[in-house]
Amino acid sequence: MAFITNIEKNLKLEISLKKNSMFDYNPQRSDHENWIPFILCLTLPQRCSMIDESANATMTIYEIKNLIHGVEGVLEHLDCPENYVYNFYNSEGFFGLELEVIPEDNVVEIKLWINVGNQTKGEIFGYDEGVRFVSGKKELIDFLVGIKQEIFWD
Repeated sequence: MAFITNIEKNLKLEISLKKNSMFDYNPQRSDHENWIPFILCLTLPQRCSMIDESANATMTIYEIKNLIHGVEGVLEHLDCPENYVYNFYNSEGFFGLELEVIPEDNVVEIKLWINVGNQTKGEIFGYDEGVRFVSGKKELIDFLVGIKQEIFWD
């Protein structure tokens, strides 16, 4: 499981790739056409927002590779003097991430948007809800290592 915490350690974002009935992989197809199920959990001090297995959430292998390369790009820019922003949005609209390097503090500001309809099984819909938090280099490296360890289709 890949996870990242904020620098205060009171927020945790977890993404876990799954091999369930929604797993749709054929090595003969392009990365855009191979679908990997996932769950997402955002744990805050007073609540937890979750896209669980019942939501049938998937990402393509292309998206997973894009996320990995995007986080690597953010890490490369952490020691640079200019701002750098990486945006990731799941093609199925389950969630989105924006990672922005804040060079003055050598940290990354992360904005996470989660589709409310997927959290509530469609009972509430029509908007996303989000959080903004700050993480350091170590937390981002741990997340990157975690997501790479989740790869099971190669």
